[in-house]
Amino acid sequence: MSIARTSLLLAAALATTQARAAAQIQLETTIGKPSIYCTDPGNPDNCALPPSGQNILQVEPGEEVLVGFSVRNTGDIALTSHSLVDSDLGFLLNNFPYTLPPGASAFLTQRFAAPLAIGLDTRSATWTGTAAGGVAAADADVYGIDVLAPQFTLEATVAPATSVCSNPADISTCTLPIANTIAFVPGQKVVVGYEVRNTGTYTLPTHTLVDSAIGTVLNHLPYALLPGAGAFLVQFDTPAAPATRSATWTVTTTHGVDASRVATYTISNLLFVDGFE
Repeated sequence: MSIARTSLLLAAALATTQARAAAQIQLETTIGKPSIYCTDPGNPDNCALPPSGQNILQVEPGEEVLVGFSVRNTGDIALTSHSLVDSDLGFLLNNFPYTLPPGASAFLTQRFAAPLAIGLDTRSATWTGTAAGGVAAADADVYGIDVLAPQFTLEATVAPATSVCSNPADISTCTLPIANTIAFVPGQKVVVGYEVRNTGTYTLPTHTLVDSAIGTVLNHLPYALLPGAGAFLVQFDTPAAPATRSATWTVTTTHGVDASRVATYTISNLLFVDGFE
């Protein structure tokens, strides 16, 4: 056999070997809450990987989240160096020395605070594994942080004090009015009611209420309004004239995001005269 033919055969065999010994990886990103996947929420290194397929998480603004990056060597050669870059978090691994054999998997988790901005924040991550000799493979995946606005409803109602209070001089004896309109009667004491309900998925911890006629009723009151729960309060007032009034209830989330709802009630200038209907 000639030297030239031998060299060609060796080159072909080497090319076949290199083709079989391909570097290839698969990355999956998942996301969850540290309170569920970390046995010690205060220890960032003691967290399990959120389950496969869970790559979007709904949270309140600023809430802590846990992202998992799981990589599998789907190629034929060991990967001995690793880099992981997140579109928002930056480099989490940079040529980190770790031998990942063919068929083996590895993961790491990262904890951080969700954005304060409301809406879906979509992020991406890229994992690059490098084998001895410089052969590299990379894969990317995405995950989303769905930051939810505070969700709640507000109703404002009004009634004469004599109709909703067992003792019209004591606000603690008054129940919540039902109607949101009453006729104006000069000098009449009325009860104004405000009812708020948390229709969202997380607790609303701080509350401010301002009535356009009465003024500030609550000023950053700490009260844990749980999801699905409601609360109300009542106030005395003696309207000086007919008017449509507004009440603005503002909640402040744990990490300082505000949201408001407005409700109106009316002291109406209704006139009834005998003989007319």
